[in-house]
Amino acid sequence: MKGFHRGIRWAVACCLLASGGLAKAAASTWTGATDSLWSATPNWNPTAPVAVDRAIFAGLGNGNTPLAFVSGATISQILFDSANAAAYTLGTSGTQTLTLGTGGSVTVNSTVANNQTIAAALRLGDGSAGTFTLTTDSLTSLLALSNAISGGTGGPGG
Repeated sequence: MKGFHRGIRWAVACCLLASGGLAKAAASTWTGATDSLWSATPNWNPTAPVAVDRAIFAGLGNGNTPLAFVSGATISQILFDSANAAAYTLGTSGTQTLTLGTGGSVTVNSTVANNQTIAAALRLGDGSAGTFTLTTDSLTSLLALSNAISGGTGGPGG
């Protein structure tokens, strides 16, 4: 029986190695191919991001640079990533909420030349204790937060 368990552990380890390990967060790049709706899969390459993913804004977005959320959005990371990144506005003020998952981040890399705006209300996490990072490495652009920032509800961090 001892050899059987060792064989099972070896098989599981091989499967994990072959599959690339445990599930990883995906990275989706905004293309704005059809409209300005965050949740529309054709606007992203390869697909619309979900809560554990990274949303990347690195190009002109096909002119669809003010993004709208139908019922809000949750994302782990937002990255504004190149000199080609348009001036994006995520959400609209007042009625939309962007939730940054626990441990999430928003980053404007040093090469970004345009100002970036989060106009939706920004909710930090789901109420669990956690750390959030908002970083602007660019000397020429700003990250503007033009609405309320709040902690998630419930849990020890709420």
